[in-house]
Amino acid sequence: MLNRAAAIGAVTGTLAVLLLAGRVWGDLQLTREEYPVVDGSTSTQPLGVLAAGRLTRTSVEWRATSHFDPTRLLTFTPAQYDASRRLSLAPTPSAPRGPDLGAALSSIGRLVERVRHTGTNQSYARLATRDAELVLTAREPTPAEREAVRRGGADVVARPIARDAFVFLRHASNPVTAVTLEQVRDIYGGALTSWRALGGADRPIVAYQRDPTSGSQVEMEQLVMRGRPMREGPDIRITMAMFGPFNAIRHDPTGIGYSYHYYERFMSVVPEVATLAIDGVPPEPATIAAGRYPLVTFVYVAHRSDLRADSAAARLRDWLLTPAGQAVIAESGYVPLRP
Repeated sequence: MLNRAAAIGAVTGTLAVLLLAGRVWGDLQLTREEYPVVDGSTSTQPLGVLAAGRLTRTSVEWRATSHFDPTRLLTFTPAQYDASRRLSLAPTPSAPRGPDLGAALSSIGRLVERVRHTGTNQSYARLATRDAELVLTAREPTPAEREAVRRGGADVVARPIARDAFVFLRHASNPVTAVTLEQVRDIYGGALTSWRALGGADRPIVAYQRDPTSGSQVEMEQLVMRGRPMREGPDIRITMAMFGPFNAIRHDPTGIGYSYHYYERFMSVVPEVATLAIDGVPPEPATIAAGRYPLVTFVYVAHRSDLRADSAAARLRDWLLTPAGQAVIAESGYVPLRP
């Protein structure tokens, strides 16, 4: 909880600096009807909704998905828009509840349908079929995802807009709070199987993985394992949703899993799950911004190469890298690319 509070404080401080410098939301304003179709990763959903809310002057609020999956998502609301109100990153004390889509659709119109984050792989697939104009993703497209877009007559253009980090999860009761990157590779390669070897209890390490096409699984294979094969077998624990590793580890003191810093810190509300420092460096906004944390990643805005330069999607893409766009990125909780 101290780490979470520190992260919120650091992000709030960054946003304050941007606002004091006069970098508010800028001149760009889009109507709800002209807003481009935006898709993306699960972890970038709050950023996608907040940007749309700021640019269309639509109110937003945090809501939990369900009791089983208490992931916080940002949703549009019919409340009157208040330009001075900033997004709070503090945990939501209210009981989990889903969005009232009926009320939202009747008062907000097509904006709810235009900003839908279906997941990293699926968002690139929708880009290939022209069902999405922009995608906000936690990683660059894979060769297969690029090829799908090429078959549709274009290439993928992806540019970084914010910093994030790849993090490893443990149960909060686990006395092991730090591991090296090589130890992580040994765990997932099958060479290191007991917490005792890391200074913990004499219990086996249960290493949770994600489904093959998920953004975090691709990141794990490319950024962490770097060609080293991951352990296989019938006893491998695969979690099929972004919240899966959190739900598993909250009930398993011997578990280890992985996710993204932003999702862990601001979207998952699971006090039983904590992160591991890597090579002695904890994943925090300051260490991510300075590049000291070993597994810094980026958030990307991606589009087809045949995107029209005068389209609303192109204007939104360019705005995300302006001081105004970076201020909204900081407000969302991400580490801005350009402080």
